[in-house]
Amino acid sequence: MCSLCKEYISKENVIYESHFWFVMFNRFPYLPGHIMLVPKRPIPNLEDITVEERVEMINELIDAQTLLINALQNKFGVTSSNIGINLGPNSGASIPTHLHIHLVPRRPNDSNFMHTCTFSGFGERHDPIMYDKMYSNARMWIIEEASKRKIKEKL
Repeated sequence: MCSLCKEYISKENVIYESHFWFVMFNRFPYLPGHIMLVPKRPIPNLEDITVEERVEMINELIDAQTLLINALQNKFGVTSSNIGINLGPNSGASIPTHLHIHLVPRRPNDSNFMHTCTFSGFGERHDPIMYDKMYSNARMWIIEEASKRKIKEKL
């Protein structure tokens, strides 16, 4: 069983779930507020996603991105996001047997996405105490926004 399957079972980092997908906090975030959309079953490749899962994936991706912006816009000035999937072992996929979609919040004057991947997007990253506080606050605000939107569970 992979770490994403274990995360889903434990529910510790799960924000909400739908029939085929769940949204969770990334355990190793690029930036505070980094979340992921993950299929409930291990799917290694995009072509292995069923038609029903694909339809729900698009809807959940839109909902997760909206949640991210709404939760962090007034608190961190987040106005945008990067959405990405690492497919295959040469792409940097840390769990190549269970695809997942990264949603990373972005603020004005952030550096580009490649710098985000090397932890230089938020200047606060270099101050571990400030970064931990931002990470904790982002997590709290996202949970609050999910509660307001009544999307804790969409089953």
